[in-house]
Amino acid sequence: MHCLLQAMRLSRYFRGRGRAEVRAIDDVSLSIAAGSFVVLTGPSGSGKTTLLSLLGALDRPSSGQVLLEGRDFGDCSDAERARLRRRFGFVFQSYSLIDGLPVWENVTYPLVPLGAGRRERQARARDLLNALGLADVADALALELSGGEKQRVAVARALAVEPKIIFADEPTSNLDANAAANLLQLLRDQQRRGVTLVLSSHDPQAAVGADAIYSLRAGRLAVVPETCQ
Repeated sequence: MHCLLQAMRLSRYFRGRGRAEVRAIDDVSLSIAAGSFVVLTGPSGSGKTTLLSLLGALDRPSSGQVLLEGRDFGDCSDAERARLRRRFGFVFQSYSLIDGLPVWENVTYPLVPLGAGRRERQARARDLLNALGLADVADALALELSGGEKQRVAVARALAVEPKIIFADEPTSNLDANAAANLLQLLRDQQRRGVTLVLSSHDPQAAVGADAIYSLRAGRLAVVPETCQ
């Protein structure tokens, strides 16, 4: 498998309280092969969410590079980065749903900039919500859902664009064991279709079958991984 995504000497610094510098990500280098399943582990505050944001072009590094098929995100304008992100699916810990929109519209609003019509979006939402056991809430407002339902809607939205890469931040954190197992199976089915999965998780079940597991501690990789070719 060839390298799809690479981080090279990647760092992200923030100013904390009292203006002390916080190194959320500190000199991280890793490579992610196309079609692979990668899991980021580590305690809360270890930098997993920040690393996902950098790899997904949602944030810019303080230093270092992120390359997608050899192209440096740092050379891209904001508009170019936005276009690149349309190839990605994101599952956020905070869900990032629009409370006042029906569930089906939340699932498919990333398709609007791609020119998808209402009928096409409704059909796509129906298929995804059926797969996640949410067919009965398609017309409900997002604000009416439980935390676990919101989590599954966020996954459906990530899948709606048929992404090249899925970045998922703790995707099973609000689910019971059965729902978590079903969701992970759905994501692994996507990998078998060629989608690259990059997950952060505290859940040991999430890492079963992973091609690579990277452990973060205080913004640094606990073990330096091998690179793909």
